[in-house]
Order: sequence, then structure tokens, then C-alpha cells
Amino acid sequence: DTETGSIWTDPQDLELMNLVLTDSGQYTVSVDENTKLEVYDLVEFNSSVSLSCSSSGSSPFSYRWLNGSSEVTASDGVQFGDGGCILTIDSVIRYDKVLFMCIVSNNINRYCAGLGVLPPGPVNGTLGGNVIFKTTINPTTISTIIWTFGDPPVSIVDFLISEGPVTGVGYVGRISLDNSTGSLELRKLTLNDNGTYRVSLRKAGVIQVGNTSLNVYETISNVTLRANVIDLVELKDTAIFTCSVSSGSSPLSYHWLNGSSEVTARYGIQLGDGGRTLTIANVTQYDQGPYRCIVANPVSSEPSQNLTLTISYGPENTRMKVTPLDVLYGSGSNLTLSCSAESSPPSQFQWALNGTLLYNIGPELSLENIQASQSEPISGAIITTSPNPPIIEGNSVTLTCDASGSIISREWMKDGQLLSAGGNMIISEDKRVLSINPVKRTDSGEYLCRVSNPISTADAKHDLIVNSVGSLTPGLSAGAITRIVIAILVVVGGAVGVAVFFIKKN
Repeated sequence: DTETGSIWTDPQDLELMNLVLTDSGQYTVSVDENTKLEVYDLVEFNSSVSLSCSSSGSSPFSYRWLNGSSEVTASDGVQFGDGGCILTIDSVIRYDKVLFMCIVSNNINRYCAGLGVLPPGPVNGTLGGNVIFKTTINPTTISTIIWTFGDPPVSIVDFLISEGPVTGVGYVGRISLDNSTGSLELRKLTLNDNGTYRVSLRKAGVIQVGNTSLNVYETISNVTLRANVIDLVELKDTAIFTCSVSSGSSPLSYHWLNGSSEVTARYGIQLGDGGRTLTIANVTQYDQGPYRCIVANPVSSEPSQNLTLTISYGPENTRMKVTPLDVLYGSGSNLTLSCSAESSPPSQFQWALNGTLLYNIGPELSLENIQASQSEPISGAIITTSPNPPIIEGNSVTLTCDASGSIISREWMKDGQLLSAGGNMIISEDKRVLSINPVKRTDSGEYLCRVSNPISTADAKHDLIVNSVGSLTPGLSAGAITRIVIAILVVVGGAVGVAVFFIKKN
């Protein structure tokens, strides 16, 4: 200024010459950091793009564009507009996918937009710990570094290459500045350090700015896991776990484990209170655990102690084992019977012979010097039918074979021929029941059930008579017959005679 004798020796330095008394007073400088570059997603050969670089401050402005480290100039397909603040590229290609920067300058400063000085935030720190705000700049000569905190900004450190760093109030002994990159280390973090941090760097005559945020968290400690009850009954009781911490900053996340397997919400399992509670309805024996919860925030994680449930179940999957295993044993043999079952608490065993309880208690029963008299022969074999006679053709009939004693096998015969399932005949898995559906006239005959074990055999016989519809006595309907009595007289050598009586309902 020729009038005052002041000159700008550097875009950020003001030198006053020929001082007078009226020059006394407070001087301020205003730096506007609102320089920005807009970014777009494009398609090769199909899209054009206009990059707009805007800034506020004292005009006139001049604009310089860089593609990576190369300066962008006007050419075919590349145009500048609005005084240089707009860069237009027609029909972009893949090689245009580089970092564009614009440098805006006036008579006071030059700012660079599009080059991030700080990586994306936020930065997370631990209460009482340290953080480093690391810039993206490689070590170089930086003439000015200014770090501020909050809004309105509070000075953290001002660095001038000619004078060195000046640390702000409240940060003495808490910061370290890397003069070659502008990176800042902040130590002894407190919750009051949460907020926005800004940096302004000047190198090679260009000012670059950046900002980020810091979140300070208290580490998690003393994670405790509790259950409403630890002794439960399978398929009856519900377990509710609660995970809590004595200290730790939000946000908190909860991770649940059953042994080494993750527990997630599904049928019968619910997570509540933001994941803090775990509910398991109708517990099973596989829900015993051990359980633990892991609580985490952005700077720490802490597991709880293990907690194991006691779940009562069973007895189930009961098994009997005979040693040595055989079908027929000789007199004087020794046997051991072993019984096992799955249960919690462990099962108690008591032995019975033919329904009569023995004094033996425990999973094993030893039988020494066994005799034939200890085996139970088969007796009282009988066949019963359902429904009662008369049996009408087209309906169904069921023959059931029962006997007293230890039955090892059963077999069915008709008129001396062995029967097997098929057609209209169904034989149960244990061969106790023979069903005929539908019953035919040709199914009439003598049926025999033979039951046996290694020491005895017994037969039961039944004569099945199948009547055709309408073959009963005229005037006597099937519904009028209350009972049919069949008398079979048997003597040694064969049947003497058969008498059939029909009794009419009054």
C-alpha cells in the first residue's frame, strides 16, 4: 500500500514500514477454509463431468487445476468456464480416474481443494490414552502449521518455520507436533477432548486445510453375567441371562457365546434390552453352556466369567445288555445284566423279575449258576377276535395272539400254511396282531398262532367263519344278533363236534 507503506512480503505475512503512533492497536487476519470440490460417479465414453471449485474470501480469484501432479490445460474435450472455477471434461475415459485438485488464490492466500490433508474420521481414543492425528502429507518443508479445536476455535499449536511452535493454553505437555508432516499427537485424553479438530498447513506457497473429529471412550471393565436361576428342568423352565458392566462408554455391543458357538436370536431364544439380556425358553439338555457375554465399544472389549446351567432331564435312551450274549444258556451258566440310561442327575436302577421288584439296586444284576427252573415257560396261549362273530364279508377282522411267559417269537398259520403279510392281510411288527381288511369268504378257515421261547412252545387256534351278506337266517338281521356262542369239544385225538347257537334279540 503506497499510502501506508505496508506490503505483502508473503501471501500470509504483512510487513508495516514507516511506523507511526496511529499504527498502534490490535491486528487480525481472517482465513476462510470453505474451499471444496464436488465429486461424481461416471460411465466411460457415455458421461461428461463438470468440476466446480468454489471459495469465499476477497476477490479477485485465480484458479489452477491439477490432474494428479500434472497441470490441466484447455484442449479438445477439456474446457474451462466462469473465470476458471469450472472444469468440464467431455466423454470421460478410465484414465481420467485420478485425483483432481484446484488451487484458488487471491492477493492474500492460495488454497488447495480436492487433496485430503486428514484421512476420513472420526478418530477414536481411550480415556487417559493418546491419539495421533496423522496427515496424508509426506515429510517435507512446511512453513506454517495451525491446529485448532472446537467452535469457536481454540488454539492447540501454531508453528512458524521462522519461530517454532507455540502451544495453546491447556495443551502444554500434552502434545507433540511433527513439523515435517503436520501430524499431531494428543496425550492424556479426557472426555472434554471430544469434538472437531482442524489443521491448516502452508507449503510451497499453498495452504491446505483439513478437519476431523475425536471421540474419547472409557474402556470397558468388570463385565458380570448373571442368570435368574441355574437349576432348571428340561422342557419346563426358562433361563434369563443379564450382562452388565461397571464402567465403559457407549455405544456398547453385546456378543453371546455357548461354549465356542455364537448365540443368536431364533425360535425359543430372544435377545433384549439392546442385546444385554438373553432369554432361552423351555431349556433342553443341550442348553447347559458354559455361557459368557463379550461387551465391546469402539476402543475396548471385555468378556464376562463363564456361567453353566444345571438342567435335569431323563431318564431316556434306556438300554439293557446281557453278558455273555446268547439265546439259549446251559444250566450252571453265569449272566450279567447291565442297564444304562441318559439322565441328569444320574439315574437310579432297581431290578424286577416278572413284575416283582428285587432287592438288587444299581446298573448291574449278576445271575450265577442259573438253572432251567429259573426260565419261564409259555402257557395260556389264546386268540381273540374283534369284532365278535358273525364276521360279515367285506368288513374287517382282527385276530390277537397272547400268552403268559417269556415270548421270543410268534408265527401265524392258516389251514397249516405259514402266513405272511400282503394283500388284505397285515401282521404287526411283533406278530401279535393279524388284521384282515377287507375280509373275504375265502379267508374262512383254521388260524393258528404259535408262540415260543428256547424252552417251550404253545399253540392257539381259532376257526374263522366269514358269512356273505344276506346268508344269515331269514328275518334275522345282523343288528338283531346279540351274541353267537361257539362250543368246541376237544378230546385227545381230535375234535368231537362243533355246535353253533344263534340267540335272537327280544
